[in-house]
Amino acid sequence: MKAEVWNCMSKVYQRRDDHTSAKNYAKLALQTYKSELGERHPVTLRNVSNVSVLLLEEAEGLPKSEAKPIIDAAKFEMEGALGAFLNLNDSWAYRFDVASLKTNLGLVAVWQGKPKKARKF
Repeated sequence: MKAEVWNCMSKVYQRRDDHTSAKNYAKLALQTYKSELGERHPVTLRNVSNVSVLLLEEAEGLPKSEAKPIIDAAKFEMEGALGAFLNLNDSWAYRFDVASLKTNLGLVAVWQGKPKKARKF
């Protein structure tokens, strides 16, 4: 129950453009999901994706040199979540999660100046 409340709080702060608070609440939710459901549960993986998107939003307004480590961290987390979703062997049930992760990874590749890699996603 705590994780759901923290997730809602994260969304409220995200809508208010308070990315720091949104990210902090999303991380609290993610930690709770990891401890209660496990690292590879679909709800946990979805929240890994949510935190990664918040990191990407945070990096948007930063100079490229400051944004790079944040984007690299988000990319690493998204790649792990994508791999875990694909290993669940139920591509239909998680198709939206997979599509969202692939889209975001494609955007990261474009940002990194790797358009060929972006096409892969």
